[in-house]
Amino acid sequence: MRYPEPAYCESAYVPVQVTRYGNISAGSIETGSDTLCINTAASEIISLIDAVPAKGNIHYQWLVNDSVITGTNHATFTPSEAFTGSAGIYYFTRQAQDECARGWENSLGHYELAITTPSTFVSQNTEDKVVCYGAAITPITYYDTLGNITSGLEKLLWIGTTDSTTPPAGIIVNNLNNPYAPITITGAPTESGQFTSILYISNPEVCGNGAFLTDTVNFTVHPELNGGRIEPLIQYGASIFPLLEIEDVISASGGVGTSTYRWQYSYDSTATYTDILYEHASTYNHSTPLIGDFVLRRVYTNECGTAFSNLAMVNFIEVDINEFAVTLYGDILSQSSNFVDANGDLQEYPALTQYGEKLYYLPYVITNGVSQLGSTTAKFTGGILFDGFSLVFQKGFEISMVPSFPAESTTRYTNVTNVLGVRNLFTYNVTGLQSGTVYYIRAFGRNSLGTSYGQVIRFVTK
Repeated sequence: MRYPEPAYCESAYVPVQVTRYGNISAGSIETGSDTLCINTAASEIISLIDAVPAKGNIHYQWLVNDSVITGTNHATFTPSEAFTGSAGIYYFTRQAQDECARGWENSLGHYELAITTPSTFVSQNTEDKVVCYGAAITPITYYDTLGNITSGLEKLLWIGTTDSTTPPAGIIVNNLNNPYAPITITGAPTESGQFTSILYISNPEVCGNGAFLTDTVNFTVHPELNGGRIEPLIQYGASIFPLLEIEDVISASGGVGTSTYRWQYSYDSTATYTDILYEHASTYNHSTPLIGDFVLRRVYTNECGTAFSNLAMVNFIEVDINEFAVTLYGDILSQSSNFVDANGDLQEYPALTQYGEKLYYLPYVITNGVSQLGSTTAKFTGGILFDGFSLVFQKGFEISMVPSFPAESTTRYTNVTNVLGVRNLFTYNVTGLQSGTVYYIRAFGRNSLGTSYGQVIRFVTK
């Protein structure tokens, strides 16, 4: 409303001109969104329709997240480093005002800009691992920081295992996709072979084209130590007979580096073992003078440690004649006299009863053991430890699948072979056995008083 100059007198008619301005048109900006890696230049936010004033000139201001950005009196706006240099999500809008100063009007449209950071990680102890089976690895650690806007998750994949997402047995992965703790790979592998771990850390698409950050570690786990298997598992011996050779049935294996053997014996098998000097082969021929029953084991050693074979039991047999009888020359038999005649020759029948009759015994037989065991074959060894002062005219072995040796299911072998150089020791090579079958054998000897049997030995064909 305008008043004329100068003022008129009271009651005078004065015309008044009134001008009413319409509302401004605030226009519109592009509606859209964009995601940028930090410190990447942003594009201009376009004015689709500029604002139209109702009076005078138009004025603009831009807002970010509903807060005014100073110094932005333009129809368009390009986000500066103040935004692109700091990670976050920014919501831009525009307002317009003319010289009527009736308040700011909102332009149509809005623009969302996301600024993200790249993922990063720092690794520790990620050199390739070469370890023995069951030995702890040096822990691997990844101190990672994921970009604040990422797609996907951290992944740890494995090559060489049955499942690409499952580590080798004994290896433990902690804190995968845990934003509050570093990723760790620890443990002691109980699975041998060649394995590879590949870590994938997701990265925003706009940072490095979204390429995953990766790290690869190769694992070599040496085979588990195995002391192998020795046989025979049990044998019976005597001072006059050599022991059976301890055979290498299943070779020792595993580990790495130069491997060595040694042999040990024990009178207890649960306590102290003693090394047998100068025995370093995979097999063993007993020559060490040991008294009484004992067990043997083979010791296998290399850079990965020590492993033991199964135990082989050795039982020593002695014959003690303790009868009230007299020798041809009046000595008491139980006093272990030397039975010689007047010419100094050893007598076959050195003892007499009180009635002057020659004294006889049943033979004393031992079943030394089973060796060279195969799926259908084996070698039996037996011996006549004492003939009872009477000729042993038949000797051999009996075999059965029943430990009581019933006549109807027992086979007797008498065509044995005498061991050269060892009196009364004999062997038999049996064939035609059934694979994977339990058998029982015993040696036997027969003289004028009857038949005696050795120890019963159980064995299983391969």
